[in-house]
Formats: sequence, structure tokens, C-alpha cells
Amino acid sequence: MGQPINFREDVLSTEQRVQQEKPYSPLPSCVSMKSDGSMGQPINFREGDRLNKCSLSVTSCGALASALSSSSSSLIKLDLSDNDLQDSGVELLSTGLDNPLCKLETLRLSVCGVTEKGCASLVSALRSSPSHLRELDLSYNNQGDSGVKLLSTVLEDPHCKLETLRLSNCDFTNKGCASLTLTLKSNPSHLRELDLSYNNPGDPGVNLLSSVLEDSHCCQTVESQRKAVLLWHQL
Repeated sequence: MGQPINFREDVLSTEQRVQQEKPYSPLPSCVSMKSDGSMGQPINFREGDRLNKCSLSVTSCGALASALSSSSSSLIKLDLSDNDLQDSGVELLSTGLDNPLCKLETLRLSVCGVTEKGCASLVSALRSSPSHLRELDLSYNNQGDSGVKLLSTVLEDPHCKLETLRLSNCDFTNKGCASLTLTLKSNPSHLRELDLSYNNPGDPGVNLLSSVLEDSHCCQTVESQRKAVLLWHQL
């Protein structure tokens, strides 16, 4: 410990962070991607591909899963935010994550219509085989307390390598905070950043999160009127 605690004045929105963190990368068009998928042809991704706001749906997820499972794929970052994938699409996508050949390290599924059921599929994939995944963004979905509790079980797994988990505006309360708190306090974790902004923890949830800060592995928290972001650092 012994390190100073730095407070940020503002917390960037999920969309702002995506724009600032990721440089522009040329992509195959959304239309050609869906056409390739429907014809059973392989999809050639480039590292860092962004397919956010591409009007993708569940029909595209099977092709995406096949691409992630390919031995020739070198894809490590995939942004599917702002697409209507729904739980059924995430379930298909999870079959790719479940494959030992999958090298994906960053997966962004913000604003994809994911609920507790979709979380269950992701959790099953991440726990059933060694995963390279380091960053998972599920912000602006409807997982609720039950979905957050499921995700907490992933953090309990000693093989979990997640360093960043973003759950902004996921409609959970102090019950979801309780699941996360119990996991983070009782199990060693690689987690370094946990975004819980725009939820409804109330005073009980905030108190639970504050108790996590007393742990020697934590060094920073940021709170404002409608935001509460916990940054968890492995010292």
C-alpha cells in the first residue's frame, strides 16, 4: 500500500471511453459481414475490429462465433456495442468464447439487449475453459441483480483473467453490490477496474462497496451525484 489515492473529477461515459481508447481501424462492411455469414463463408477480421452500431442481430452471431473459433483467427478485440443481439445472440457468441482456439481479450457488448439469461451463457463459456478475456463491457443492458450475481461467480474462478468489468446502467441494486463485494473480498482477483456507474445501489450498496476499499488490494474510488465507479488495483 502506501500509494496516494487519486480522485478523478469526472467519469467518462462508455461511448466516450470507446472513442478515446480505440484508434480507428478499417473494417469489412456490416453488409458484407452478414452476407458472408449467411453463405457460410469465413469472416476475415482485423485486430481491434469494431462492429458497433452495425444493425447486427442474432443471425450474425453464429458467423461471429465461427470466426472466433477459427485456428487462423488472430482477433483479440471485438466491439459489438449498440447491436440488437439479445440473449439468443449472446448465447451463440458464447460458443465461440468457449472454444480453446479463441484468443479474444476484449469484448464489448454495451447496449445489446442482454439480460440475466445472456449473462448465464457468458458465465458458462468463461468458466468451462481457460479464457484469454481481459475486458468485458456489458454496460447499458438489463442484467439486474441476478445477472450480476452470476458474473460474480466468474470472478471467483482462479482461472479468470478479467481485469476490467464494466456494468454501467445495468439496473442492479444493493443485492448485486453484495454479490460483488463478497466475491472481491473473499477471493484473489485480477480485476483492476469495476465500473458500476448509473445503477441503484442506494446507501446499503455504497456501504458495501466502501468496505471493499478497506481491503489492501484497493486504492481508488470515484463517486459523484449519479456515478459510482470502483477502481480495483492489484498491488
